[in-house]
Amino acid sequence: MSDKNRLRNEQVKIRLTKEEHDKFYEKFRLSGENSLREFVYNIVMKGHIVKIDLSEILEVTSSINKIGTNINQIVKNANITQTISEKNINQIENLLSEVNNKQDIIMSLIFKNN
Repeated sequence: MSDKNRLRNEQVKIRLTKEEHDKFYEKFRLSGENSLREFVYNIVMKGHIVKIDLSEILEVTSSINKIGTNINQIVKNANITQTISEKNINQIENLLSEVNNKQDIIMSLIFKNN
């Protein structure tokens, strides 16, 4: 059959590194598709490409880590002195509340991107 009678007569060519090539064909093999054309077609025409900016999530995660450090300092002091003040208990409660708020922010960022 000549190219002018084909339904799909346009071609796309790409160049890959050895590692990209191996990964590409591994995904093709795992997909269960019968042909490479079918595999690529289904990904491009039927699939979804999701691009997520993780910078905001990483920023919130960093602040959660700092809160954890503060809690650890309070607990370490309590272990050394074998006492914990009402002020320290309130600080821990406030810090844990802040962690919950940060987790809510992370979840809203995740769902905003989907």
